[in-house]
Amino acid sequence: MRVLVTGGTGFVGSHTAAALLGRGHEVRLLARSRQRVAAALGMHGLDVSAVEVADGDMTDAGAVAEAVSECQAVVHVAAVYSYDPRDAATMLSTNERGTRVVLEAGASAGASRLVHVSSIVSLCIRRPGTRVTADAPPGDLTGAYARSKRASDEVAVRLQREGAPVVRMMPAAVIGPTDPADGETNLSIRNILRGTPPLFSSEKAAYCDVRDCAAVLASLAEGLGDRPAWLPPLSDVNAVDVLREVTGRRLPVLRMPSRLVYTMSAPAEWAVKPLPRSVPALQRGGVELFAGDNRFDDEGRFAELGVSRTPAHDSFRDTVRWLAATGAISAKQAGTAA
Repeated sequence: MRVLVTGGTGFVGSHTAAALLGRGHEVRLLARSRQRVAAALGMHGLDVSAVEVADGDMTDAGAVAEAVSECQAVVHVAAVYSYDPRDAATMLSTNERGTRVVLEAGASAGASRLVHVSSIVSLCIRRPGTRVTADAPPGDLTGAYARSKRASDEVAVRLQREGAPVVRMMPAAVIGPTDPADGETNLSIRNILRGTPPLFSSEKAAYCDVRDCAAVLASLAEGLGDRPAWLPPLSDVNAVDVLREVTGRRLPVLRMPSRLVYTMSAPAEWAVKPLPRSVPALQRGGVELFAGDNRFDDEGRFAELGVSRTPAHDSFRDTVRWLAATGAISAKQAGTAA
């Protein structure tokens, strides 16, 4: 089977491409940079010759139409993912449009399965303790990333209702080794270990292992699963607690209620917008997700796809080891995990 993967130079996308190749499928990547394809695949021990590369951007209808030609499945991972307020306009103008272009092109080309990668932020609501499953209605977070993913989901749901073979998968905070994109979640783990800043949420949050996400996406691309929406295996933990366990370090981190941080951070969000990128931004959209304090329930459905859950301890340990191996943190900061 030939599968088109968008976002294949990123964290989830590169793991998904590697998983599909490991299952014997042909993989075509839609990418703007062949150099980034080579770099991303190289991290997985793969040569760029292992895949076909279709040059183009997810918002370019012509390039996408050519890329989906003769593909039996499409896995749409690509999106602008950021909690930096300086990226808000780009996310709102790009994510929904890219989803519409890719999924509609796949439907027109006759692909038998169209997999849209969304996010739990599209489902999260500002009501602490609410149980949220994959088939929950749209949420109400106000951050730009959350709004862009809800708009993207509206495209996917519309196509589902029109009879297109679309399924959605909503990952939580994705962690794990081999991240070519320096994703927000792995960067937050790095910062906790570095102590910069020495502040983190006091609430638990939902995390998922990138390898589990890739396994779910590969199974969905193969046509397994008859549900319209899926969550990968999730673990509800506080990152500081698990990192203390896997590193053996005290990690003197000040933990504050996210609702308080979210309320206090509004001026900082506005103040950083005109500043250069060298000035780090408080991830207020991510804080809003933590402040929602929802309970995301995967219900064990992933077992229907032949996928098992990687324990949170193993996911965080492997992430720390990878950060140490790449020089993002020191062996001392990795503690016993190294």
